[in-house]
Amino acid sequence: MTVATITTPQALRRRPSGRTSIIIVLVCLLLVGAVAVGVHWWRTPDVFNPVDQAVGEGRSQLVAQSTTFGMSYVKAGVDDSKSLSVISARPNVLVNTANAKITVGVCTPDLDRAGAIGIVGAIHRECTRLVPADGATMRLTQPTDQLVLTIAPTQPGIVLVKGLHVTYSHGWQRGSQDLGQFVRVHAR
Repeated sequence: MTVATITTPQALRRRPSGRTSIIIVLVCLLLVGAVAVGVHWWRTPDVFNPVDQAVGEGRSQLVAQSTTFGMSYVKAGVDDSKSLSVISARPNVLVNTANAKITVGVCTPDLDRAGAIGIVGAIHRECTRLVPADGATMRLTQPTDQLVLTIAPTQPGIVLVKGLHVTYSHGWQRGSQDLGQFVRVHAR
């Protein structure tokens, strides 16, 4: 009695050699790595300088007076052909015993008065344009727009802010960044 062996197309297929399997795995790893780098680039724009860790900005002021601090402007070398849209800008408030109203804005400095905003009492005199930061489009050509933080205490106390947390888009990139500086206000 003879037993016939039936060969199916699956049995005729050859398994890839060890070298081919290694090449396939390496190509897959390279593709995954490229996608990871692309996603990281897309989600982490780097347009502003990071938070300055020094508590160099401090001010003693009277209750009901506001003070504005220049927080950051676009750092040198950023592609100014793309627009920068601020989605949201929030102060990182550590202490606010002065029950202060704290706002973030975008200022176009008046070049006849100042090239950049440091610490000012009357911000409207220093800017040719001042708008709330949320939803603003920042100008990247001269005069470069600057993010500013205004603090208006309503009672005696201390305000301590550790920069800003800004979510924005720049060209194809969209992400968040902590920027600015520590600001300390003593309201009396």
